[in-house]
Amino acid sequence: MGIEEIEKPGGVWCQHARPGQGCAIHGQHPTACRVFMCQWLFQADIPEELKPNRSKVILTAVKGARETQLVVYTDPSDPNAWRRGAMHAFLRQQTGGGGIGYARSVMVWVGKRMWLMTPDGDFDLGEINGRKKFRIEKGPDGKPYVRQLEGSDDPRPAS
Repeated sequence: MGIEEIEKPGGVWCQHARPGQGCAIHGQHPTACRVFMCQWLFQADIPEELKPNRSKVILTAVKGARETQLVVYTDPSDPNAWRRGAMHAFLRQQTGGGGIGYARSVMVWVGKRMWLMTPDGDFDLGEINGRKKFRIEKGPDGKPYVRQLEGSDDPRPAS
């Protein structure tokens, strides 16, 4: 994920990361890092096998205009990690398509490319400028598409 405070772009390791050891500047780390909440730590029904260091996927919740969305950040060095077995099944359940009653948007990021998961399927929305607001709308064919909202450099997506 990108971290503006330290000019870290999305899709690359943080210059302060020490894989297997943590953050080299822990205690002085940016606010964005301090307030980040990994869903694996807070959502009790996420299995151990989906822990980020095993699955290559980080899950976080983001409050949208209409709902709390599940945002999935996939390690760009393993872009299909979100589509594999237990992870894909778990994400599918989160859309309400797995019969457990969650029914929320699931947005999957691999670098700048985004997919929207719904009970009806996984939709490739293409590359998105994550620094601008966007809206996911239904196209004439009934499939979702992204409309970039002009005049905004706010990095949070609009729903």
